[in-house]
Amino acid sequence: MPVKLKFRGGLFHCGRCRKSFSSPLGHVCMVRNPRGKVRLKPRASASLAKCGTCGKEYANPLGHVCSVKTDFKKRKAAGQRREAAEAKRAKAFAARAREVAARQARREKENEARRARRAREDAARRGRRAKETSRAKTSRAHDYRNCRDHDCERAACEAYREGIADGTELAEAER
Repeated sequence: MPVKLKFRGGLFHCGRCRKSFSSPLGHVCMVRNPRGKVRLKPRASASLAKCGTCGKEYANPLGHVCSVKTDFKKRKAAGQRREAAEAKRAKAFAARAREVAARQARREKENEARRARRAREDAARRGRRAKETSRAKTSRAHDYRNCRDHDCERAACEAYREGIADGTELAEAER
């Protein structure tokens, strides 16, 4: 008995009507044209090469257009823009930090000069007060018993000296 083989599906696949066929010469595509009529035309597709970029097969290298399925270039450009923006931001931040540091140093220098001037003024004021208080204290603290100045014209000192002199004369007279 002879054996009959049936194949489901074909060896080839039509790119136009998406039908499978086994004949290497092609098949009859039933495609509607814009005018609404059915066109019967055998069509064979032969690919001569495969694109290294997108992987599509093509017969005419001049008519081939790659369809890129990734957005690598766009993401790479966006990353470069982002890095440039971050570098610009960091540069501006460093410049602001330098300005703030310079301003702080200038203020600190001014404050130091102001403190030194106030310290000098306070020292001069304390010196004047010390002189005034020492004069006042010497006048108040001048003890007539300890006065060694023989020309001192204070009443207490003169009276004390006279009393001492009279006392020593009386003591000598009694001896």
